[in-house]
Amino acid sequence: MKGIEIAKKWWLIGAAVLGVALILLPRFLPDAKKEGKTDGTRTVDPSYYSTVLEDKIRQLILHVDGIEEAAVLLTLDGSSELVYAQNTSVSGEGRTGDYLVVQEDGGEKTVLVSEIYPRIRGVAIVCTRGDDVQIQKKVTELLSASLGISSGRITVTG
Repeated sequence: MKGIEIAKKWWLIGAAVLGVALILLPRFLPDAKKEGKTDGTRTVDPSYYSTVLEDKIRQLILHVDGIEEAAVLLTLDGSSELVYAQNTSVSGEGRTGDYLVVQEDGGEKTVLVSEIYPRIRGVAIVCTRGDDVQIQKKVTELLSASLGISSGRITVTG
């Protein structure tokens, strides 16, 4: 039994390291031009968003009494979307649209309407005393309330 628990911990740590590596990988690849969709949205790489959230979650749980070190892996559904204003027209052949462009600082710029962030799929936490049921409960309740996700999407281990 003890060997299985150790193997589980190493598997979880390995998965967390792999997840972080996959999140950071796009930073080392050349930027590709992002093509706009016909509905006025463009997708954005979620790595920056997830990295910032992981850091905020880590800082938050380090304030829980008894936790001295923590690693956080956050998974997201999809990516962020930037929604730009469009000039649309309707004709007998259908609806067409072009991005709304304004002159700004000697150049042209599209008008950003909003950014839609991806939903959080789940959170994995590896922290000191993470095997303690009381710590697991505190961290799970804290993250469930602050992130607005169910406790079933949060895993805490030591």
